[in-house]
Amino acid sequence: MRRTSAIVLALGAVWVMALGAHFALFRAPLSAEDMRYLDRSLESLEVVSPALNSWLQRVFYVMGGYMFATGLAMFYIAVTGFRTRARGAALTVAVAGAASIGGMAVIGLLTAKWHVLLIALVWLLALALYQIEGLGGAPARAPGVAAPAAR
Repeated sequence: MRRTSAIVLALGAVWVMALGAHFALFRAPLSAEDMRYLDRSLESLEVVSPALNSWLQRVFYVMGGYMFATGLAMFYIAVTGFRTRARGAALTVAVAGAASIGGMAVIGLLTAKWHVLLIALVWLLALALYQIEGLGGAPARAPGVAAPAAR
């Protein structure tokens, strides 16, 4: 059974996995954007805190790993429980999305990074499609419970 909501959620999850991989493997500890936000030069920060760069590299590695893991878990939910409308799948996606992508979107809005909102909108679109698809479909089933046989 093909559900648009599951496809959208899976694509959003892959996006989060890619962002996580980027943060863990490629993001500079302090970017030019960071320097503008902090209103400091890299040299002045190195004088005050010489270990800041190496510490932030570790922080971004851990944060990227968590982002990747969140995306991977959401991908799995998209292709299993979300696709089959398992009981609790939508609530799990809603809470996990609010705690992860929702938090990122709020910070993005507070710092005028409107593009960060796009990934949250993908999450919300998947949940909205899930609800729309459920209007005329079968009720949610407990995991592992097969659908009734067609007559």
